[in-house]
Amino acid sequence: MRKIAKILLYLIFLIPSIKIIAQDEPDEVGNFIFDGLDRRYEVYLPQNITSNMPLVISIHGYSEDIAWYKDYTRMHEAADTMGYVIVYPQGISKSWNVGVVNPNESYPSTDDVGFISALIDTMKSHWDIDLSRVYYCGFSLGGEMSFRLVGDIGHRIAAIGSVSGPLFGLADSWYIVRPMPILYMHGDSDNLVPFEGKGDEWAVQKVIDYWLDKNQCEATPDTFLFPDIVPNDNCTIQKISYTNCSGESHVVHYKGIGMGHSWPSSTFTFGSEGNKNMDINANVEILNFFNNYQNPLVNLAYTKSLKFSIPKFLNTDDTLKVVVKLANPDQHPVNVLAYIESELSVQRDSLLLYDNGLQGDVVAFDNLFTVHQKMSDFGKDYYTLSLGAKDLTEDVTTNYRLHWNFTNIGRIIMGDKPYSYTDRDPDHYLSLAIKNVDTQIIDGIVVNLSTEDDRVSLVEVNDVSFGNIEPGTEVSGKNQFIFYYSGDYNSDSTKNKPILFNVKIFRNGTHYWSDSFKFSTDETCPDPPTNLKAEVDSTNSTVNLSWSPCNADDLDKYNIYRSTIDNVDSAKYLISVLGVDTNFTDSNPSGIINYYWVTAIDFAGNESIFSDRTIVGVDDLHESIPNYYLSQNYPNPFNPSTTIKYEIPSDLRFEAQDVRLEVFDVLGKEVATLVNEKQKSGFYKVTWDASSQTSGVYFYRIKVGEFIQTQKMILLR
Repeated sequence: MRKIAKILLYLIFLIPSIKIIAQDEPDEVGNFIFDGLDRRYEVYLPQNITSNMPLVISIHGYSEDIAWYKDYTRMHEAADTMGYVIVYPQGISKSWNVGVVNPNESYPSTDDVGFISALIDTMKSHWDIDLSRVYYCGFSLGGEMSFRLVGDIGHRIAAIGSVSGPLFGLADSWYIVRPMPILYMHGDSDNLVPFEGKGDEWAVQKVIDYWLDKNQCEATPDTFLFPDIVPNDNCTIQKISYTNCSGESHVVHYKGIGMGHSWPSSTFTFGSEGNKNMDINANVEILNFFNNYQNPLVNLAYTKSLKFSIPKFLNTDDTLKVVVKLANPDQHPVNVLAYIESELSVQRDSLLLYDNGLQGDVVAFDNLFTVHQKMSDFGKDYYTLSLGAKDLTEDVTTNYRLHWNFTNIGRIIMGDKPYSYTDRDPDHYLSLAIKNVDTQIIDGIVVNLSTEDDRVSLVEVNDVSFGNIEPGTEVSGKNQFIFYYSGDYNSDSTKNKPILFNVKIFRNGTHYWSDSFKFSTDETCPDPPTNLKAEVDSTNSTVNLSWSPCNADDLDKYNIYRSTIDNVDSAKYLISVLGVDTNFTDSNPSGIINYYWVTAIDFAGNESIFSDRTIVGVDDLHESIPNYYLSQNYPNPFNPSTTIKYEIPSDLRFEAQDVRLEVFDVLGKEVATLVNEKQKSGFYKVTWDASSQTSGVYFYRIKVGEFIQTQKMILLR
C-alpha cells in the first residue's frame, strides 16, 4: 500500500512537469569581456517575473554550445513554470577549464571559474536575483564544471546538480567551504563517462562517497525505484537519498539502471548517448531539489580580485606587492593572508595584508588590502603565492581560486641580440637567444612565442625547449619558431613598424618570466648617442648621466656600459633604458674612477657603435639607506635557528642610535633580547637560536628611537 502511495504521489508531481510553455527566443543574449576574452551567455526569464528570483546557471558539456545544449535539455521551459531564471553560459572552444589535463580532450586554460562568478554579478546587475538562491547544474563536462565550482566558489552556491558528469582526483585538493547539497544523476551503462570510472575519472560510488564525507552524512540511504512508465526506454531510475547530513546538505543519487550518457527526458537523441530514461524529467527533479536550499553564506566577505606585481628581481631592493579587493556586502571584519610556499627549501610563510591606507592603497577601510615585501627577505627559491580571506563574523575562510608563481632566481631574459631571422616565404623563421643572468643553473626551460599583431596570422611552432641553462650563459638555436603573415603583408611591412612578439619563459612547466622583442627586417645600425656627460651627486651618492638623443625613427632603447679602466673592450653592460630617455642615474658606482659609454639599439636589435666615453671620479661615496626596515625572518617556519635582517637609515642628529631587538612569545612574554646597543646607519642581521624554546608563534620587535616595527615567525619542531 505504501509503495502504491509513492507511485501515485510521483505521478501527481509528474503531471505539472510536462505542462510546458514553449519559449525558444532568449530574453537576453549578452556578452562581456572577462580576462581579455569576449564571454557570451543567454538568459531566459519566467513569465511571471517577481522580485528576488532564484537563478540557475546551466552549463553545457564538452564540444557543445548553448544552442545545442538548450535544445537538448530544454531546462528553460521547466524553469519558466517554476519561477527560475535560467542563464546558459558559453565555454571557450565549446569546453570548460575543469582544472585537469586530459590527453584525449582539449580543455582551455581560461579562468572559467572567474567567468562564472562574474556572470552572477552581471545577472544581479541586470535582474532582481536572490543571491542566496544561486544554483549550478550541467551535463557531462558541464556536470564536472559544477563540481569544480563547489571547490572554488562554494560560498556563492546554494546547491548543484550534475548529470553524467565525471569527477577527477583533483577534487582531493579542493577546499570545501561548507556542506553542499548535491544531486547526481548517472547511468550505469554510460560508455563515455563509465559508471566504474576510467583513468583519473572516479567511479560513481567514489564520487558519492566523496560528497558524503564532505557533507558529514550517515552512509545509510533511503531508496526509491521510480515506476517504469515508459518500458521501451530500456532503463529505470533508482533514487538513493542521503538525508542525515550536516546542515541538511543532502546528497541524492539518481542511478540510471541501464541508462547511458544522457539527460533524462531530453528532447532528442545523439549518437553515443545509449539508453535515455523517459520515466523522469531531469529538469523537474533538479529544480525541485534546488527549491529546498538557500546559501547561508550569502553575506560572506570574500576575495573578488587580486593583483600581484612581479618585479624583475634583478636586485634585492625589488619589492613584491600584493593588492586584494574584497566583496564585503555587510562590511564584516576580515583577515587577509597571502601564503607563500617555496619549492627548494620546502618552506611555507604568510603575509598579513592591511586595509589601513598606509600601504599604497590611499584610503583606509575600503576593502582594498595590500602588502609590500622586499625580495631581500626571501631566500633564493621558486615560490607559489596563494590567498585566504577569513570573515571574522562568519568565522569562515575562503581561498582565492588562483595562485601565482614567482622566483628571485634568474631571471631568464632575451639575449643581447634577441633573434635572427630566415625568410623562406611563406614560412618565416625566428631563432631566439635567451640568457640566464643568475649565478646558478636554471633547468627545464621552455619558451613560448606569441603576438597580437594583425600582420601575423599564425605562430605555428610556438613552444621550444632550451633545456638547462648555465649561469651567465646565453643560449640560441636555429629556426626554432615559424610564423606566417596575414593577407598581403610581408617582411617589408616591418621596416618602419616592427612587430611586437611576447615571450613567456617556463621552468618545468611553470611560467616564471616574461619578456618581449620587436621584430624588423631593417639591418641598418643607428648612429651612436652624442654629448655624453657624467656628474657626481654627493648628497645621494650617485652618478647622473645624460646625452643627446639619436635621430632614428625606429629607436628602441639605449644600452649603458661601465668600466673602471679606460678601455672600451673592458666595458661591461650595466642596464638598458627606453629610447625616449636621455638620462640615467647610476646608484651604485663601482670604483674610485668610472668610465661610461652608451649605445643606441633599434627595434630590429641593431646596435650602434659606442659613444665617446665620459669619466667621473666617485671617491668616498657610500650607499644611502632611505628608511627603517625590519625584514621577515628567514627561514620561516624554522628549526631551531633563523636570521633576522634590519636597516637603520642615516639621521643627521645622531652618530649612532639606540637599537633594541626583542623576541616575545604569543602571550607577550619576552623570551630573548637579540640587540641592545647603539648602532650606526647600515644593514644588519642577527641569528636567533631557539633551541630552548617550544614550538609555536613568536613575535620579534625592533625599536630605534621613535620607530617600532613587529613581525611574526613560527618555530616548528
